[in-house]
Parts: sequence; C-alpha cells; structure tokens
Amino acid sequence: MTPYFTEEQDRQWRAEQSKKMIGVKVVVKSSDGKVLVVKPTYKPTWQLPGGVVETGESPKAAAKRELQE
Repeated sequence: MTPYFTEEQDRQWRAEQSKKMIGVKVVVKSSDGKVLVVKPTYKPTWQLPGGVVETGESPKAAAKRELQE
C-alpha cells in the first residue's frame, strides 16, 4: 500500500495541527461549606480558580501555580 504522504509531508502536517491543551480547575472549600470563586478581568462571569497546564508541567503543579496567581 502506498502512503498518502511522504514522511516529511506527514511531519509537516502534524506540526500544523492544533495541540491539545489541558486545563485545571481547583475547588477550595472552607470548613463552613463556602467555595472560592474568582472573577477574571478578561471574562464576564465568576469561575473556579484554574488555568492552562504549561508544557512540561504536571496538572498538580499547574493547580498550585494557578492558586498562587
């Protein structure tokens, strides 16, 4: 069977495809049942704290970083 693309064409095509992004959200709950929400300056709604996991970062490390930010 003849491949549709050469190896180089396949590599270039894959490099042009969007990459999957992983995001994290953190639920912080007080002893009396209150949940922390934040209001980002770039969105109109309140949300759980969180964000995007950066390249080479674990989801747990991203969650910690996002809470600090």
